[in-house]
Amino acid sequence: MKFTTLIPTYRNNGEHIEKVELETIFKRFQAAFGGCSIDGPVRGHWVDPTNGTQYDDE
Repeated sequence: MKFTTLIPTYRNNGEHIEKVELETIFKRFQAAFGGCSIDGPVRGHWVDPTNGTQYDDE
């Protein structure tokens, strides 16, 4: 079985997510599922339905 989860590298306010926080997330995936692979970066775009703010993610 394979599934894909995209984890942003920046918060909605533009603040960069620190490497140590991302590593914690990866360790949680590894513990929960027995492993994980890291691939990327991936670019995306979305609009907040509550206020119409547009975001570009990596």
